Amino acid sequence: MANSYLSSEALINHFSLISRLFGNLFYRSPSDPILSGVFNWLEQGGLTQVWPLVVDGQSEQALQVLQNVPNLTELEQEYQQLFQINTGAVPNSLSAYDIDAAAFSQFRIMRAMPEVESADHFGLVLLTTSWIEDNLDSLEAQRECFETFYYFVQGVF
Repeated sequence: MANSYLSSEALINHFSLISRLFGNLFYRSPSDPILSGVFNWLEQGGLTQVWPLVVDGQSEQALQVLQNVPNLTELEQEYQQLFQINTGAVPNSLSAYDIDAAAFSQFRIMRAMPEVESADHFGLVLLTTSWIEDNLDSLEAQRECFETFYYFVQGVF
């Protein structure tokens, strides 16, 4: 990345954008119409333009792979193999990682976040951190979210 230093304001915006991006990619199947613009943005190198961290050769290669969107039909099949409820290779529910989904739901309710059908999904943790960044001026809420609900991601990947 040409610019390895970004202002703190840019980092905050990039943090929200990246959290929203990865949250949606985990939370929604590739065929979800909400993601159609996302794949176009990725193919145009959008992620590289907003990536806030210093990039080495390996990171650069990973960014390129992420932005090389395969055939959406193939991507949908792969997504289903990985995350399909009850049969996917990787459980996508918080409860599968001993995270209290009811506590996560309560965390969201206490902060007046938009309601969801079920808060028992790890993609929502990333979407929640993005929402907090965009709508609350609360480092404490960010910290609580990460400390309470985000640590499990290390065990997923």
